[in-house]
Parts: sequence; structure tokens; C-alpha cells
Amino acid sequence: MIHLKLAWHGVTHHKQEYGPFLLASIVLIAINFIFWNVSLNKTLKAMAFGDATIEITKVAIVFISLISLFLMFYANSFLIKQRGEELGLYNMIGLSNSDLRWILTLETALLYAISLIAGLISGFAFLKLAFLILQKLLTLKQSLDHFELYAVYTTAMIFALIFLALLFYNFYRVHTNDPIHLWNQSFKGEREPKSKKTLAVLGVVILAWGYWISVKTKPNATAFTGFVLAVILVVLGTYLLFIVGSIVLLKVLKKQKKIYYKPNHFIAISGMLFRMKQNGAGLASICLLCTSILVTMVGTLSLYVGENKLINSWNPYDIMFTTEKRLTSKQQRTINETASKYNISLSKKKQITMTTPSAGSIKKDKFETNNIMNATLQLSSLTLADYNSIQGTNIKLKKQQILLYDVSSKFNKKHITIRGQRYQVKKINNFKFAFNYQHAIVQPIFVVAADKSICSAINPQPEMVVSGFNIGGTKTNQLRFANSLQKNMKLSNETYTAAPIFRNLFQSLFGSLLFIGSLVSITLIFATALILYYKQLSEGYADRKRFQTMQQVGLSQKETKEAIRSQVLLVFMLPIVGAAIHFVFCIPMLKNILSLFSMYNTKILAGVSIVTLFVLAGGYLCIYFLTTKVYQELVNKK
Repeated sequence: MIHLKLAWHGVTHHKQEYGPFLLASIVLIAINFIFWNVSLNKTLKAMAFGDATIEITKVAIVFISLISLFLMFYANSFLIKQRGEELGLYNMIGLSNSDLRWILTLETALLYAISLIAGLISGFAFLKLAFLILQKLLTLKQSLDHFELYAVYTTAMIFALIFLALLFYNFYRVHTNDPIHLWNQSFKGEREPKSKKTLAVLGVVILAWGYWISVKTKPNATAFTGFVLAVILVVLGTYLLFIVGSIVLLKVLKKQKKIYYKPNHFIAISGMLFRMKQNGAGLASICLLCTSILVTMVGTLSLYVGENKLINSWNPYDIMFTTEKRLTSKQQRTINETASKYNISLSKKKQITMTTPSAGSIKKDKFETNNIMNATLQLSSLTLADYNSIQGTNIKLKKQQILLYDVSSKFNKKHITIRGQRYQVKKINNFKFAFNYQHAIVQPIFVVAADKSICSAINPQPEMVVSGFNIGGTKTNQLRFANSLQKNMKLSNETYTAAPIFRNLFQSLFGSLLFIGSLVSITLIFATALILYYKQLSEGYADRKRFQTMQQVGLSQKETKEAIRSQVLLVFMLPIVGAAIHFVFCIPMLKNILSLFSMYNTKILAGVSIVTLFVLAGGYLCIYFLTTKVYQELVNKK
């Protein structure tokens, strides 16, 4: 009975420490519960492309579970350190290590029970809202609202394992430390760390290397590999810079007498220097979490907002397909019969002959053909007669002149060399048949030449006929028509593209990504807030005695507030500034990754990035003001 009373006292007496831990646990359990219900949803499984949503959700579950494990271990390590004084006292007055383990077991069981019950209730309360949001994002008519009992068992099991791991860790801490050490560990400071300039320089080099890869990697098939390498380098560089580089910086500031011997700077620099080894890792984690939030939200929002532009880049006409020859009367009849069956109206059919694209890239003013793995472009050529016929223009060209349509609008040279021949370039801003052949990850460019012989010289690939037309009717009938037409005409996915099919796919895929990205971002925001909160608590406990001593020898309350503001501001602003810098260098790589989905619109990416950055900065400042208040109360507490 005494063990239960002491366990209950331990949880209720330390509300300031355990409150945020319980809140974070409740939110993590609720999000896990929602994700498991989405992954098990029967309506999603039955719908077209619903498997994509479910598979993305399963990946998110693994990620959220790992974040939960990391975050709860981080918070628990702080909690067990602060409980050291109390546990050491229990040990010194006669309680054995076995008694302490019983107390810790009961505490953990209480925390788990409270977290699980509140988390499942919260998850169930928000489950309907989550399904309504997902239903809206996927533009579904049928309801997704369905509760799965298996989600309760699975969520309870995952967090039971996490809390069990925390308990064993606490057992280890109690077993390896004697009572005196437990008593003193909550007050224990750190020695002044050594300044390792070589490691600081190495951190700068690694970070610069990661930035360089991000900026220089081209949007081709190897872009994702480059992105992964850049992420690893930036993570390593960030930890080295925050842990080692910050110590070097503080020691340099310490040597600057004009800076160091001002009261607020003196207190901030000297206080931070002794704890920077521990602080650096926490600050680096916060910086990387903020960067992850930015990348996740910007990536998913850009895809969702740019959905229509992506469809238009793949399908300038609702229905498009490529064949070796022009449409026969039989094929024309098949199209008309299928349209009549589904009450679909057809626009006038357009056909154009062009060469099958060649993969390559442009260096300065020269187009070089290379394999698809290293290519950034695919070039097709067509005659001026076909172009004028489709566009309704009457342009004339000389033999050494070409019209060039670049989807990304990057090429701005007056001349270009293709296969050893130099041509004068006239850029065109509109081409009705500008489509992405076989949905390639590289950008298409189209070259219009004076006649067929020049077309063949520019791109000696076989000719193909591209046909396109628009359709009218209900969305359901348009989708049925598009699927039936492909089946009736026996067209492969490589040669057939239909806007209704892509619209259905992208609404499912991008809507799911945005929904999951938002929940993941909420988790990361809670992780960031919790790390910042416990960091301020840790700093407050460590600085309380130091500030009170300085106040006894003449430090005024005004000077105390200025010193606190100086120290907290420096600690808080470093991660968000670092995250903003990381994100700026990440934008070229993010743009390349989005181009794998044929997303080339920089305006959408820039707009979404600016809005997301401002929203995150605003939320971060709110956390700053809240946690600074907690720090000041701790420091001034007698």
C-alpha cells in the first residue's frame, strides 16, 4: 500500500514535469489510433487507388512510432534525473532498490493507464473529424467513418512496449547509482567542455557538402539518392556544429572583453558554456525537427495545390494517346461508340506527328543525348506545317531556325547546338500538344523545324502520332469512359493518358499525403514543443541557484530579466534560424523531388514555402514566450 501512495505522490507532486509528458503521450496515442483506423478502413480498401493511401499510412505509423519512442525516452531521461533527489531520499531512509523498483513500476503503470485512456478517448473524439477531412481531401461521396477495434489493441500494445522500455531504463538508472548519487544528480552540473576546433571545421565542411549536393543535384532518376545523402550529411553536420561549433563560438565570445564583460552577456555565455555539450544535442534535434516540419508540409501542400497544373502538363487534352499511324475509321468508331455508351460529348479530335523523344540534357547552349538515368530532358521534334495547323498560326522558318517550347522556361539562349548542328532559337510560350511522354520524370522540350529532314536530323527517332480530344459529362461517366476506351482500343499505360484517371489517382494520392503529412507535422510540433519545454525546465533548475547567488551579491531584478532574456533568446533562436537556412538550401532538392511528379511550377513552391515558414516561425515564437515564462518562474522561485 505504501508503494502505491508513494507512486501516486510522485506523479501528482511533480505536475510541472509530468503534465507535458502526459499531454505528449495522449497526443501520440491519439494520432497512432487515428492512423491505425485509416490503415484498416474497409471503404478505403474497396475504392480505386485506396491502397496507395493505406500504404502511405503504414509508413507514417512506423515513423510516428519511432518518433514516439525517441520523444518519450527524451522526456523520461529528464524526469528520472529530477526524481533522483526524491528516490535517493527514499533509499537513505530505508527503502531498498526492490522498493524503488516497485514505486517506479506503479508510477509507470499509472502514467500508461492515464495516457492510454485519455489518448484513446481523444483519438475516438477526433476520429470522425479526421475521416471527414480525409473524405474532403479525397473528394469522396461515401463515408469513411468506421471504427476498428483492432486499432485499440494495436495502439495499446505499441505504447505498452514503449512504457515497458522506459521502466527497464529507469530500473537500470536506479540499480547503477548509489543513494548519494541519486540525491545529487538533479543538481549536477557539467565541467567546461574542451574546444575542439577540428571537429567544428569538420561540421562546417560536412554541412557545406550536404548543401552543395542539394543545390547541384539535377532532376533525374538519381535525384532521390542524392536527396538521401544530402539529408544524412546535413544531420551529421548539424549535430557537430551545434555540439562542438557552439562551444568554439562561446569560447571565442568569452575572449572578447567588450562583449563578455557586460552583465547579461557574461551570465548568458558563462552559463551556456558549461552545459553546451548537452544543450548542443538538444538544439540540433530541435533544428532538425523544425526543418522536417517545413519539408513535410511544403512538399505535401505543393503537390496538393499543384494537382491541376500537373494534370495539365500530362494531359493538355482530356484524352491523349500515341500510335504508330493516324487513327483508322474503326478506331474513330470505337471512340464514338464508347462515348455514346457513357453519355460523353467529344470535342474535335486533334492529331499531330512528332518524333519519339530522346533523353538528354542541355549544357550551356548544347543538347547532349545520354542515358535516362542521367538525363534531365526529353526532346521531341515536329514540322512547322504540323505546328501551324494545330496552333492556327502562319509562322515561317529558315533551315537554321527552330521554334523551341520548354515546359520549365529555363532555356533562354539565342542559339542551341543539337547533334553537331547550330540553330537559331525562337522561343514559343504556348504549344497545345505539350505533354509528358510516358509520364517520364524528366522535363519535355519540343523543337519545331522547317521540314521533315531537319526534324530527323535534330532527333533521328521513329515518328509517332499523338491524338487528343476533350470530353464532357459527369465525373463518374468520364472516368468510366476513360477506362473503357483504354480497354477497347487495347492501349498500354505508356501510350495512353486520361485526365479523369489521373485526377482520381492524384486526389487519392496527394490528398492522402497532405492528410498524413499534417498529422505527422502535428506530431513533430509536439515533439519540438516538449523538447523545448523540458530544456527550459532543465535550464531553470540548473540556473536557479546561480541567479539567486548573484542577486545576493547585487544583481538587480532588471539585470536578471535582461540576462534571462539574452540567454533564452540565444538558445531559442539558433534552432529556428538553422532550420530556415537548412530549408533554403533544401528547396532546390525539394524542387527536384517534386519534378519526379512533373511538378515544375516554382511559383507554387515559393508561395507555399513562404507561408509555411511564417506559420512555423509564429508557432515557434508562441512556444518561446510560454516556456520563457516557466524558466523565469523557476529561476526566481525561492
